[in-house]
Amino acid sequence: MNEAIQTETPELPLGVYRARFRADAAQHLPKWTGSAWRGVFGRALRCAVCVTRARSCEGCLLLRNCPYPYLFETPLLAGSGAPTPYVLVPGEARRGHGEGPGETVALGLVLIGERALGMLPYVIHALERAGERGLTTRRVHLALEGVQAWDSGAGAWRPIYTPGAPLAGASPLHVAPPPVPRRLTVHLLSPLRMRTRGCLLRPEAMDFAQFFRAVARRIQALARVHGGAVDSAVYPRLVRLAAEVPLVDPQLEWRDWVRYSSRQRTRMRIGGVIGRFLVEDANLAPFWPWLWLGQWVHAGRSTTMGLGRYRIEADGLPPLPEW
Repeated sequence: MNEAIQTETPELPLGVYRARFRADAAQHLPKWTGSAWRGVFGRALRCAVCVTRARSCEGCLLLRNCPYPYLFETPLLAGSGAPTPYVLVPGEARRGHGEGPGETVALGLVLIGERALGMLPYVIHALERAGERGLTTRRVHLALEGVQAWDSGAGAWRPIYTPGAPLAGASPLHVAPPPVPRRLTVHLLSPLRMRTRGCLLRPEAMDFAQFFRAVARRIQALARVHGGAVDSAVYPRLVRLAAEVPLVDPQLEWRDWVRYSSRQRTRMRIGGVIGRFLVEDANLAPFWPWLWLGQWVHAGRSTTMGLGRYRIEADGLPPLPEW
């Protein structure tokens, strides 16, 4: 890798939060609840903010001022393929286990862009109503206990909301990449769905260039639609250089998760690549700011439901939030 590239660090205004709920009775949640959370959250938000009660947002007088279409129907405002400005990350601690009375369920939330950050009160209200309505077809009822914001400076969660109390202020998160490591491991924690030539990329075909392309495309699209600072002109050169970076000891596999589609009233498989791979290279600097930021916004497709989540492991890195 002989070509030197000078690029500005990509920036996105972010808010990173964790909502904690209490189960009201012994219940059983499926291993993956991302799709269920998105569905019940969307319905609760629409019910809370829609004043016209129209069946569709399309053609509504309030389309450009209402929180619901901006958060959930972004393509109506910004064109086909426009990414929505949020990511839901179901907590891992109790997945697949019975939730007894008093036990907690966590949901991570990332809001992207200044406008979405300003909608946090609506989002919290909708999440509270969503928990009361119940999660999945089993209607697992969850009572919101509180919401925390990630403080990157302290490397810890800070309480910002308890039901019945005012919402505390929360500054946007400044995601500054730490020094570039010479060796790192990328852990794909939830299925990474990437398309190449119209087909989903399989584990055996994945390389560093494909992974970096998914991360960079996601960040560029978010910056274009929701505001941010990204040096898009350098992207083609970065992808070309990424093709020269080998994966070391890739341990990747295909994993299908099952989601229930309320529209089609059937269970559907949604899969992608999970596992880990190592990267050892003396010149990761051009890619590093993108890779670091991508941990917060995920990569690939279906990110709103928590897919495409990854974490980077290397010596000397600061702590990242645990959901």
